[in-house]
Amino acid sequence: NIENRKRLGREHSRLTRFSNITQASKELSDKCKKEILLFSIRDLWIAGLMVYAGEGNKTLRVSGQHVEVTNSDSSILRIFISFLIQVCGVPKDKIRIRLMLYEDIKKEEAEKYWSEELCIPFNQFQKPFIKPSYTNLPHRHLRRLKYGTAHVIVYDVKIYRKIMGWLQAIYEYNNLDYIK
Repeated sequence: NIENRKRLGREHSRLTRFSNITQASKELSDKCKKEILLFSIRDLWIAGLMVYAGEGNKTLRVSGQHVEVTNSDSSILRIFISFLIQVCGVPKDKIRIRLMLYEDIKKEEAEKYWSEELCIPFNQFQKPFIKPSYTNLPHRHLRRLKYGTAHVIVYDVKIYRKIMGWLQAIYEYNNLDYIK
């Protein structure tokens, strides 16, 4: 029947298009891997500062001045943790993790995930912040993450001020007007 052939043709076309897109993405990814080199300390310094510029705590209140980056992407947080240790000289045991979870996320599962992803032991985890799930809403958290988000925290005002000073210097030296 003609309708079945049309439907099969559309499905075949969709699968071919998907296969072509997948192949093109893989080829581009392989090419990009060859272009990237290992981080030098300067690369890590700049990468860490850019993570902080985008995701870090930037309060003017003196009482809130601590280093804190929040993200749901463990790769971004691993780069930032490497920056803290290798560039800022923060001992790994001074790094704290605080999770932001919805109430229906299993705390132990989330802590295990983040501990393994970030290579930070459980004893460096703070009490998580638990948010209501709103499970009865039809649109509830459509893009919600299975393990919540992690806050990487260092309670050291000197490191905070150093990071903020580096960022200010980057903005000034490069004629960027970001932080006043």
